[in-house]
Amino acid sequence: MMLVDDDPCLLAGLTDMLQFRLPHVRVTPFDSPWAALARFKTTEFATVVTDLRMKELDGLALLRQAHAIRPRVPVIMMSGHAERAVVIDAMSMGAFDVLRKPFDRDEFVTAVTYALAAHKLSREVKARQLHLHRMTQKIAVLDARIQASQETPITIPSIRQCIQTSRQLNQSSVVLMKRSLDRIHRQMILLEARLKETERPLLTAWQEAHRWAIYRFTDQAT
Repeated sequence: MMLVDDDPCLLAGLTDMLQFRLPHVRVTPFDSPWAALARFKTTEFATVVTDLRMKELDGLALLRQAHAIRPRVPVIMMSGHAERAVVIDAMSMGAFDVLRKPFDRDEFVTAVTYALAAHKLSREVKARQLHLHRMTQKIAVLDARIQASQETPITIPSIRQCIQTSRQLNQSSVVLMKRSLDRIHRQMILLEARLKETERPLLTAWQEAHRWAIYRFTDQAT
């Protein structure tokens, strides 16, 4: 995961805390948002945690550019001065969560853990969607081949062509293609069901994070 803050003391403290509390997670700290974005273009991070107010580039601008590069990576914002309107703007731009400084360490680690889990689910959804797309393309190719084999006009040239290509496409191969098509259809049905099961917790996590961030800032402001 990526951690961005132009306060070197806070950056070092959060890095040490995360590496202690989440030893399985590799934390890469940046004290420059521009340097962070440069690395973000070439390296995929599971989560980005960034300060909202920085001298070089504010967190909302970093959020916007990060999502333009990798829209599926969750971005958590940190701020000690953000008002409710700023929080709503950040969430509407796609921030996964917004934390007010000083925050509780357990709260911080929990937000990061949820973001990492959401990214893992997002990658799984993307993989299933890609698999589904490839299967759809395969079905289209099989459908076209079956249709062509059944609708070829019976002419002397076509008979000659049939004789030449009989080893590649005959009645048995058509039957095999139909069976393959049926099998792929069944696999697609199962894949679509699994895709919906995977998308449901991801959507729930995002909705819960949005509600909790806005509630937290509203509760602290009162």
